[in-house]
Amino acid sequence: MTSTRLQRRRFLRVAASSNQRVERVVVSRVDAPWIHGRGHSPDQLDLQGRKVVIVGCGAVGSEIAELLAKAGVGELTLIDSDTFLSANASRHLLGLGSLGWNKAQGVATELQRRLPHLKIGASYTKKFERLTAADLGKLAGVDMIVTAGLDIEGEAAVNAWRQSLNRPPAYLSTWVEAYAIVGHAVLLYGKDDLMSRFEGERPAFRLTDWPVGAGEVIVEAGCGNVFQPHGAADLQPTISMASKLALDALLGRVPASCRRVWFGDREAVEALGGVTRDDFTETNAMRQLTW
Repeated sequence: MTSTRLQRRRFLRVAASSNQRVERVVVSRVDAPWIHGRGHSPDQLDLQGRKVVIVGCGAVGSEIAELLAKAGVGELTLIDSDTFLSANASRHLLGLGSLGWNKAQGVATELQRRLPHLKIGASYTKKFERLTAADLGKLAGVDMIVTAGLDIEGEAAVNAWRQSLNRPPAYLSTWVEAYAIVGHAVLLYGKDDLMSRFEGERPAFRLTDWPVGAGEVIVEAGCGNVFQPHGAADLQPTISMASKLALDALLGRVPASCRRVWFGDREAVEALGGVTRDDFTETNAMRQLTW
């Protein structure tokens, strides 16, 4: 009989002899190895030491941040200048209780509340291209920078900054095409250049084209903001694909620059007024391609 069982029996005999009430005490472990894998994940120790920056904390970026935090990435830095609005609630990590919050601060606060053992306190409430030299200096030593749904100016700024470093962090850029029918996640190492594969503001490897008036972008009345008409479920394949690629890279499972593509419903593109390119050859499939 183990010493623990002997101690338990002695305690029960003492409690019974003194007419004390005996109650079971439930103890919950809250250490990182237990939370992220119940003590059996071979990746946990490695992920605890990783630092990731996420630029863009909208519908895609906020969900990627949540998945990386749940996987056990030890430190997240979040960057976004936008304010969380009621129209964002249906496809964002945050809910209506976060109205008026800056998205980066709101996501950081929510994730820190859920997983307080992780370091998710750093957030920047301005666009990446407006960060100071001191701000950028703090980001230079991270393991990975993730951009999620940025405009072309933001993406170009991240790409140029990363290439200016002697030892650039891994770079994962993710976005969706119209209606989220196609999703992209590009992973780059070293000095590999994202913008070299763009034609103006659009990637040369896009899979769909949309004529003017097709409705793939809607302008909000009264404010001029634009948004893409798709739901949270439409985004999930791309979010999952990008998050898994980020984790694979952090764990050393992807040795070279590559891109992963989510092929959604090819027929839906044509039904919505778009045109599919020749490379759109599959439906509801993910593929990894060389860069």
